[in-house]
Amino acid sequence: MKKIWLCLLSALLTSFCLTAQTLGTAPNGVFTAADIEYWVGSGSKEAALVLVFNDGKTPQALVWGYRYDGTKTMKQMCYDIAAADPRFFFQECGGTNPSCVVGFGADANGNGSFSLQNPENFSDVVNPTTQNINPSTDVDGFMPVEDADRWQAGFSMTYWFLTSNGWTNNINGWVGAVWSDFTSVSGLSMQTATYVSMTDPNGSCPSVNGLNVAEIGTNDATIAWNLHTASNSYILQIKDNEQTDWTNITEQTTTDTFFVFSNLDANTDYTFRVKADCGNDEESVWSSLAFKTLCNSVDELPYLENFDSYSSSGTEAYADCWNKFAMGTGDNINLAGAAPASGSRSLYFYSLRTNNFTSTALLPTFEEELSNLSIQFKLKSQNVYGAIIVGVVEDDTFVAVDTVFVSHGGIWEQKEVSLISYEGNGGVLALRPYSSSTQSNSCTVYVDDVVVDYAPACLRPEGLTVARGDDATDVALNWSADENSHWLVFYKVSDEETYSYAEFMTNSGSISNLEYATNYTFQLASICSNGDTVRAFEQVEYTTPMLAENIPYSCNFEQEADAQEWMLKNGNNTNKWHIGTPNNQTNGILYISKDGGSSAEYNTSSTSIVVAEKLFDTGESDSLTISFDLTIGGESTWDYLKVYWVDVDTNYIAATSTTTYYADKAYSNNVLFTNHSTYYFLNLVSGTQNFSVTIPNVANSMKKLVFVWKNDSSSGNQPGAVIDNVSIQQVWAGEPPQPCDAPTALAVNNITQTSADFSWSGTATSYEVRLNENAAETVTTTSKSFTDLTANTTYIAYVRAVCENDNSEWVSTTFTTLEAEPVIVPPTVTTLAATEVTHEAATLNGTIAAGSEAISAQGFMYKATSAADWTTVAATGETMTATIGGLSAETEYEYKAFATTASGTVEGEVMTFTTLANSGLNTAEGAVATMTVYPNPASERAIIAVSGVENGAKIVVSDMQGRIILSDNMTSKTYELSLENLVSGVYYIRVVGTTSTHTQKLIVE
Repeated sequence: MKKIWLCLLSALLTSFCLTAQTLGTAPNGVFTAADIEYWVGSGSKEAALVLVFNDGKTPQALVWGYRYDGTKTMKQMCYDIAAADPRFFFQECGGTNPSCVVGFGADANGNGSFSLQNPENFSDVVNPTTQNINPSTDVDGFMPVEDADRWQAGFSMTYWFLTSNGWTNNINGWVGAVWSDFTSVSGLSMQTATYVSMTDPNGSCPSVNGLNVAEIGTNDATIAWNLHTASNSYILQIKDNEQTDWTNITEQTTTDTFFVFSNLDANTDYTFRVKADCGNDEESVWSSLAFKTLCNSVDELPYLENFDSYSSSGTEAYADCWNKFAMGTGDNINLAGAAPASGSRSLYFYSLRTNNFTSTALLPTFEEELSNLSIQFKLKSQNVYGAIIVGVVEDDTFVAVDTVFVSHGGIWEQKEVSLISYEGNGGVLALRPYSSSTQSNSCTVYVDDVVVDYAPACLRPEGLTVARGDDATDVALNWSADENSHWLVFYKVSDEETYSYAEFMTNSGSISNLEYATNYTFQLASICSNGDTVRAFEQVEYTTPMLAENIPYSCNFEQEADAQEWMLKNGNNTNKWHIGTPNNQTNGILYISKDGGSSAEYNTSSTSIVVAEKLFDTGESDSLTISFDLTIGGESTWDYLKVYWVDVDTNYIAATSTTTYYADKAYSNNVLFTNHSTYYFLNLVSGTQNFSVTIPNVANSMKKLVFVWKNDSSSGNQPGAVIDNVSIQQVWAGEPPQPCDAPTALAVNNITQTSADFSWSGTATSYEVRLNENAAETVTTTSKSFTDLTANTTYIAYVRAVCENDNSEWVSTTFTTLEAEPVIVPPTVTTLAATEVTHEAATLNGTIAAGSEAISAQGFMYKATSAADWTTVAATGETMTATIGGLSAETEYEYKAFATTASGTVEGEVMTFTTLANSGLNTAEGAVATMTVYPNPASERAIIAVSGVENGAKIVVSDMQGRIILSDNMTSKTYELSLENLVSGVYYIRVVGTTSTHTQKLIVE
């Protein structure tokens, strides 16, 4: 594997680097810029690359001229020379973005052939395929096959000194590379070597120089070059960098010294090359230029940039479509891989005070007006003086919008700046570092996870705090007051997905009826005046208390319930608290395990901070004696156990940062035990030992016993913490109170589907009763009725005696409510209008939809309205009909549909109809004529049906005033009368035959 070597020449050599824009005399005092025959590049500044090979050949040093603008590194200069001169070769060290060089060479005789061979094995020949020889090709110590060519490469005792002070340092003046070889020819330097200039590789048809990007856009670019000395005809090509070679790239020609390329892709790397056509089949070598088209404006929001999609970091690494503005000398903005807020990279800013902190990062342009947007990002500074100025660059002027400082040094903080106040026209969103410290000469800040989106409609809320409420399962909420007046607090069990929410009209409130001993996540949101919801950035974690255990208390971790009574906060740590019996134990313990509880060993290379705790009601004793058995290994002052006795609202959680304050070895607040002379922890105990302490009691308070295990990621001794036989006993200054006996003879009676009566025996004056894990209720009798229960559900009823100085232990019994009676769904019965009503008959109609029981009978009941008794007629089907006869003319009848099941009879709505008059008229044949109008009343149409009437009858419709509304011929036994043009009211329908007339009244609704 090649050793990376960065060579620096001594101060003696670097003193010869000139600062003028033109070169003047070289360090050997003889060679000057006028002696350079071959120049690469264009620009107002001049430099020269001098290679001193120290190989005993002449010339001793080869020289290339180099023109440029701005700043260039030695690495960039060599890349540019190689692109212009096919005779120049070099080899960088390995890795991405190499920072050193290990070899230089030249096809000095210019014959186009350059090969290297191993002097110890002439058959070991390397033919480089690129001028920047792949670092994986080991050519250290190789020599050119052709004696006229030059090559030196190596490391350790043989290497190149670079007068630029480094491969990636900026150049200035005469830039030398001097081969140092302490085993053969040596001694030449920049001062003593004889220089010879390289000549143009193309002789009378030199290469085209001065290539530059004259104009650049998203889809077009104008490339220009200097006028050629021997030709005014040029051949050119362009390809995107995903194309591997030029074989299939179309050649174009021009006589201008520029060319406009269109239809390019935005944000794409291209390579352009051009050569001169000098005539007589003579062409120059290609000269090339790499460029990248501009990005399209962002037209889709939100815009996200977390800097993680780039494969490199360092001074030249930067985000896609971002630019830099007003960069000061010595300043830098680049991608960095050190401790980003997320992923693998962040954006690093370094700016000097002497540059007035002007260096600026420019974001992509946006289609949306900037005044409608906001920018969110995470910010980190080395100290509290660091800040980012958010602004807009418009017409080469930086306009500040807001300055955001960090609150704490060294940690990532979420920030947001709204651009609503920006009143400019267009411009580019920009970030500029700043430091308020007058003691520091520089500013270093980091930015990550940038989001540009529409500005929120109102201020984003902040400052949410969550604390214990009036009850253990209640929380009290407070947050910062602002211009908003309507808020939501979203909350959920932390390891679940679905949020609930509570609504508030002031900046405080409470949420009740949470679960005991459960970790919740809370997030605040504002409801803006336009109805938008704007959520706070931060989420707040809160763990509700456990049910308090009475003292005296003892636990040997043998019962299954013990694991449920202790809260274990392990997070995602490798080493976790467990309760049970590991492989190497025979009894239950509370212990640290690296493998899910199988063993009582911890992973010494995985930092872990985990918490085990239990809540206690301290009772009324004067003091408390707290003790437990402990077996523990650990490491010096790095891996240990801390034991706390803290208030109920103290919340220690799992963590991985060794700077967590309650895991710190020196933190002493409320620590019960230590076996260290300086710090406050337990570790490296010989065998199993009992630790015991007696402390004053804060009577009738809620306290937590907390075990915090901490280990770093270095070595350690097994096991981790192993705890057993935890005990908390009351200590009285005088006579202890009489024991508080638990209730006996527990019973549950009168159990129904929704209620039960709970009773017991006891001598106390009051008792606490609870059902399952619900809040306890105090009663002064020996019974309690439970209501609003769920059928066929098992419940646990708890009771304990409340004595003068203490409470008894909880006792319980189990009961199950009765099964719910089956729900009976009755059939649905609907009575519909009667049809085909005559003077003596009618057809009854209805529908039946079955319920949950079988139907045993169905049909209709009817009677004359004036009659008392109903007559039943059967009918079948879901849609049923029944024709009844023997009715009296001109009589009103009532009827209703019905269905009978085992549970009873369901009846439909009672409806009526009136039979028609019997006219008594006879036809020529002597039959009785009848006429029926239905439906009646009607709203859209009516059917007139006649029988026994001779052919040729007319139908006449008239109103109450006798005006004829319609007169038409009857062509069949039925006539459909449209009522669309008739107003509501009473009309007369007459059927007029040659020997008879029939009249019927019609009501139009």
